[in-house]
Amino acid sequence: MIPVLRPATAYALLTFAVGFVLGTIRVLWLAPGIGDSGAVLLELPLMLAASYLVARWAVARWQVPPLAGKRLAMGSIAFAVLMLCELLVSMALFGNSLSAHLVRYLRPTAWPGLVAQLIFAAMPFILLLRHPRA
Repeated sequence: MIPVLRPATAYALLTFAVGFVLGTIRVLWLAPGIGDSGAVLLELPLMLAASYLVARWAVARWQVPPLAGKRLAMGSIAFAVLMLCELLVSMALFGNSLSAHLVRYLRPTAWPGLVAQLIFAAMPFILLLRHPRA
């Protein structure tokens, strides 16, 4: 699992950085005009595209083997790092407790974002399906 730790961490942190920028735009400029749900739905394709590009870069940069187990491990570690980053930002910037942060995932308006995060976790494996030798 160690060989996928660096690409997984890089994948998560870079994607999180893109999400932080897009999330700021979504909250400050899009959501007031079109609502939270509409803003999230506009952001999701951009986040999934970023996730695809960053995963491709990380897989190539660290030459993650085209093996299902390695790609699933990479995605799982990246998902854990991403969730930890989100929790830390939620607590540090917004003053949320752990339980308050987790409760937000129960709201139906959060479900599209959670689905996108699960696709993010699967992206290294999805790349394997699309490009078996890469």
